[in-house]
Amino acid sequence: MSERSLVRQAWIWLASPVVLFIAFWIRAEIAVPVIAATVFCIWRMLWHSPGNLHVHGFHDIPWRRTMYAALLVTAAYVTMSGIGGFVAQIPSDHAWRNAIFYDLARHPWPVRYGDGADAPLLCYYFAFWLPSAIVAKATGFIMAGDAAQLVWAIWGTWIAINMIVSMCGRKAIWSTIAIFIFFNAWDWVTAIFFSDEYFSIFENPWTAHLTWLSTTSDRFSASANPIIYNFIYNQGIPLWVFITLLIHRRNKPGTLLLLLSLLPIYAPIPSLAFIPWITWRLLRSPKEILTLPNVTGLAIAILSSAFLLQNNSGGHFRIVTTDGSVIIQLLMALVYYAISFGPFIPFIWKFIRRDLLYWSLISMAVALSLFGIGVTPDLAWRISLPAVMMTTIMLCRRCSEIKRPFSVTDRLVVMVLAIGSFSSVYTFAYAIHSEILVAKGERERKLIFMMGRLNSREQGLWYDNFNAEGESIYRKWLMPRQPDSAQHVQPKK
Repeated sequence: MSERSLVRQAWIWLASPVVLFIAFWIRAEIAVPVIAATVFCIWRMLWHSPGNLHVHGFHDIPWRRTMYAALLVTAAYVTMSGIGGFVAQIPSDHAWRNAIFYDLARHPWPVRYGDGADAPLLCYYFAFWLPSAIVAKATGFIMAGDAAQLVWAIWGTWIAINMIVSMCGRKAIWSTIAIFIFFNAWDWVTAIFFSDEYFSIFENPWTAHLTWLSTTSDRFSASANPIIYNFIYNQGIPLWVFITLLIHRRNKPGTLLLLLSLLPIYAPIPSLAFIPWITWRLLRSPKEILTLPNVTGLAIAILSSAFLLQNNSGGHFRIVTTDGSVIIQLLMALVYYAISFGPFIPFIWKFIRRDLLYWSLISMAVALSLFGIGVTPDLAWRISLPAVMMTTIMLCRRCSEIKRPFSVTDRLVVMVLAIGSFSSVYTFAYAIHSEILVAKGERERKLIFMMGRLNSREQGLWYDNFNAEGESIYRKWLMPRQPDSAQHVQPKK
């Protein structure tokens, strides 16, 4: 698998749903030139340029028999996360993800709940589901769309894993997969000091709280990858593809805004973490700021932001403090992330000591712990994801250097990784336990209780998270003009 092929797949995977969003959610007179410019820029970057890319640090990956086994393990890992509902879904947040996909499949785009100019709109970062929603629309079956979104998730994960292998010297496929699956910051240690939830593995090993050691502090987060895949895969998988592609493109400032612009409609909060570094990188090369890819990226970012900011909860930012003190909150954030990531820093120091991108992402995780959206700590829960992923990638690079005979340092890094993997291992055990309950008829495999109810204030617990009401710039100037009534297509469940 060539480096060029991997990079092409990454751009196509990220850009295709964004093109679908612009095509169906933005007026044609704006959408057509933006889509044309996007396709032209990506084509010129990846197909028109002669020769291979040969970015420093990246390599082609020989396709051997072990790659088929690696692909099978990757597919099993993604399937176990519950995406599509083919394995017992945990936690209950899957019900809302399933409902978003269901509404994207059964409604015309853009999704409106009712007729008339003031009808509520489905407003969420739903780009991940758009390709599979088309499959559901075309076939008339939600299950076909479920299978399509699982395939889409496996493809995105496979791209990210191979991009990491490529930058690790193409020989670290199994260590990369192991770290990708099991790495977790030391959240069980931070939970002792920061968690407001009660948990005890000895009294009840299947309490759902144990899957949330990374996120129950209500202010900070350092999620395990299995938690990301079970909880916010619609953000996490695109973020994995994005961050590996960003590392590949980091010395190409003329395309950085185009790349960044593809992320907000998937993961708006994590995309904020990259703004300081990308701004700094562009200012270092001012002549490359006003390139066609960057101008196109700015247009995409404006369109995505105008759509997302009309969300009922989107403008409800608040300051998060500890005992009313911003300083104490920041100090606690520093302690939290020092405990979470500190044990791994000595082993990856040579890779990160001069890496401004890494330290910028860590700093944004700390700084934006001061902010929340609505009544939830969503900024804290999401803003740390890039730092978690960058740490994972650097550990993959470190472990790709392990050779026999194992040194003391090699044994130490494996031990530190194993200690931190508790939440990952527990999440897999919890998924297996839930699947056993499904076999016994004690719970359902796919959580469907929110399907068709996202627009109900009475039944929708997080109504404001998914709906946009009232006047907005998007509704007035960007939304496609539609007739007063629309026929809804109802795929079979």
